[in-house]
Order: sequence, then C-alpha cells, then structure tokens
Amino acid sequence: FFRDTFVMGSEPKVLVHKTDEGLAIQGFDPVAFFTHARAGEGDPILNAVHEDAVYRFASATNRDLFVASPAKYTPAYGGYCASAVTKMAIKSSYPTIFWMHEGRLFFFHSDAAYEEWAAALEDNVAQADDNWPKLVEKFGTSSAPAPVRWLTNKTDKAVAIQGYDPVAYVTEKKAVQGTEEYSAVHEDAVYHFASQENRNLFAADPKKYLPAFGGFCGYMASLNTLKDITPTCFDVTVLGRTVLMHNPKALELWKAKKAENMAKATGNWEGLVFRFGSAPTTKTLLNKTEADLALQGYDAVAYFTQHTAVHGSPEFSAMHQGLTYRFASAVHLELFTATPSKYAPAFGGYCAYAASRNALKEVTPFCFDVAEGRLFLFSNEQATALWKADEKGCLARAEEEWPGLVVLHGLAPNPKILVNKGVGRLALQGHDPVAYFTQKKAVSGKPLCTAVHEDAVYRFFSFENRDKFMAEPAKYVPVYGGYCAYGASRSVLKPTT
Repeated sequence: FFRDTFVMGSEPKVLVHKTDEGLAIQGFDPVAFFTHARAGEGDPILNAVHEDAVYRFASATNRDLFVASPAKYTPAYGGYCASAVTKMAIKSSYPTIFWMHEGRLFFFHSDAAYEEWAAALEDNVAQADDNWPKLVEKFGTSSAPAPVRWLTNKTDKAVAIQGYDPVAYVTEKKAVQGTEEYSAVHEDAVYHFASQENRNLFAADPKKYLPAFGGFCGYMASLNTLKDITPTCFDVTVLGRTVLMHNPKALELWKAKKAENMAKATGNWEGLVFRFGSAPTTKTLLNKTEADLALQGYDAVAYFTQHTAVHGSPEFSAMHQGLTYRFASAVHLELFTATPSKYAPAFGGYCAYAASRNALKEVTPFCFDVAEGRLFLFSNEQATALWKADEKGCLARAEEEWPGLVVLHGLAPNPKILVNKGVGRLALQGHDPVAYFTQKKAVSGKPLCTAVHEDAVYRFFSFENRDKFMAEPAKYVPVYGGYCAYGASRSVLKPTT
C-alpha cells in the first residue's frame, strides 16, 4: 500500500512516492535501472535513506553508488507517473513501466501513459519539468533536516541495557549490573551505572559509551531487523563500540564475519531508525490530586506574597499544564494567569529534597521554601531542614536528577481521537470518503487502494481519489469521526449506514 505524505513545511520541499513502510520505488533498486536497464528488486538488508524515503539495492556496490550521488539515481518527479505530471497531477506509478532518457529515470502508471509520454517526448519532458516545482510546492514536505527519531532498546520503565552499566563494557570489558543509585538520562532512556565514577564518565561523553545500534542485537541489525539482547552476550570493537547480541549463537556468527557484519548493520541502521524509531516526546511530571488539583488546592501566589500556605477557593481557579490551580482572591488569580511559570512550584510540585535524592515524594503544603524566585515544596520538616542546610548543593543535584525522574515517571502528551471503524481499523465500512464529495454517492473502495489517517484505514475506488484524500484528509474525512451525526447531537455514539 502506498503512503504519499503531503505536509506543508518550510522551503525547500520534496515530494517522494513511497509505500506505507516508507519504501521508494516499491523496494526496487534505483541504480539497477541505470546499470542494467531493467527493474530489479532490492534486498531488504541493503538500504539507504534519502529525502525521507528508504531505497533498497540489489548489491552493496549499487548502494555505495547511490549514497555517493543520490541525485543521479533517484527517479524524476519523485517517482510519480511522469505523464500525470505533464497534466499537473500526481499519480502512483509502477516500477516495471519506465523510460530512460538522457540520464533520467521516468515511471508511469500504465502502458497507455507510457505511450502517451513517448509520442511527444521532448514536449512532455519540458511540460513536466515546468509543472513539477509547482506540484512540489503544493503537496511537498519540508526538505529541512528530518525530525530527530530515537530508537533505543529499553524496558517498560525506560531503562536501557536492562540496567547494565554501559561504561563497564568499554573500561572493564565485562557486563556489570548498574544500580538505580547511579543513573543518568540520555535521549529517551535511563542508564544505570555501577559507580559514580562511571556515571561521570558517561555524562561527560555519552556517545563514547552508548551501545551500537540502540542497544539492539548487532547481528540481527546486520540482517536488517531488531531483536532484544542478552546483556552478557557482547563484543567490543577495536574502536571501543559495544555491540550487544541476543544469544551466544548470534555472537558467534557476528565474530565469524565481524567487519562484514558491522558494515551491514551500520548500513541498515538508518533505515531501521526510520522504520521503527519515534520522535522525541516531551513528558510532564506533575504532582496532583485525583481531581487534578495542583498544590492540593493551596494558593500558589500566596507562598510568594504572604509567605504562608493559604487555601484557595474554587471561585478563583485557573488551568495550567492540565491542572487546576485555586487562589484565595481575584488578585492572586490575575497574577498567576499573567505569568503562571513564575508561581508554579519547582519539580512539578513534588518534594524538592527527594528529587535531589533521585526520588519522588508527596508534599506537605506547609513545608516550603521560596528562594531565588522559585517555590520549593517538601514532604516534611526534616526534608525542609536538610534542603536549607545545603540549598545550593541540593538544588544542583535535584536539577540533575529531575530529567531522569520525568523520563521514568512522566506522562507523554496523549491527544485523543475518536473514529468509527470496524475490523482491521476500516473506516466507513470500506467506502470511499472522496466519492461522497465527487460523485455524491456511496462507493465501495478497493482493498489494494488504501491510506491511513488517525489510526483508521480508508479505502478508495481509485488512486486519483486516494491522492486527493492524502493531499487534504481533513477535507474528506466525515464529521464526528464517522459516527451518526444525529446521535452526536444527542450526546451518544451510534454506528452508521
């Protein structure tokens, strides 16, 4: 199935025809068209990423040629049908229907389109070349550096290497279990260490100690797939990179052809990250009651203006970061609304001293300190005293530990969507959403002509309809998620016909 992503972005833009898995040319080798004048399928193990798409190759030689000069081998018009581009349209193409002309590769969606193109070759090339920048501007994505994607092998609690010390692999050449007492956050994972010394080494130069291939099995990465690891099965390369394996057999196979396997895994990794990685998510960690009240309903501003804990009133309330803050007066409400970050408590409203010890603790609203324009809360009077006895040291440690606590215990944004869908996440019971607009009737879509939008699969009668949908999905998706509109007016959900 194809995925044509049309997202407006900053200049310049690109527009590439690719499958749901992000494959360009449906996985066919772009170099083979030039070197062998034929369509040849690429090997899943040999791939490279270019302009937000994954290209596969039949040989390492072809991949190297492509990486050295991708513009030479990528198909014209993003791999879309060249004949359609002459008509200022976007259409899917088939790699087996192609034309080579003056060092350029053109694809077509049908034999008829191919013949139409060949009948007036020079004129069609000129027209398509003139139309393509306009189509890219209309439908293309930003060609700015691709958003960062992370792919790290970690536990449900976001701990990398199953808690083993990444530094010990390099410095001691052995697997050593780390502890929560010595931990650090890097990207989206928490790393444990056997000592403060190892933690300091990691913090100073994390790239030196991070395991290769995101901590997934190196041998399986050489086969272009992902697999969990056994931390005691590893190899340290001559350059000091730790490569983990899923079992002793994988380690044996890795070492048998280490250089070749390393080259394959390295070549595959970018594509694996593209396919399975995820963009960084900003988590939040906020102390709240079951009713989503911040500060247990106490007035955040009063801590600053009256230097005491004062109950807020439901009459004077404001929302900040999804929590409700209450205030004792309209004046305090106005002050908070103007600059909420000035009055919101440090460390999400959790005990500041506990944060300095890499822990989370509830607070007693009467145990607090206001220093350097920030509100710090504490679990009890003893924690307050310990904090004040070494305020600068505790604050520095709390600031250092807090990101890890957020990674471990925080919540990622979770926007909700509600779409009426059936088996296989099929929306509209398989009917074409575009046909309702263009033909004013219900038309069944085809199983091989689909697109995914907001966790639902939409089918289309034609590729033309699918391309229209992908260009502007919001224009064609049914209102109220495809549920009965009248039911929605009565605040109930009902399936539709």
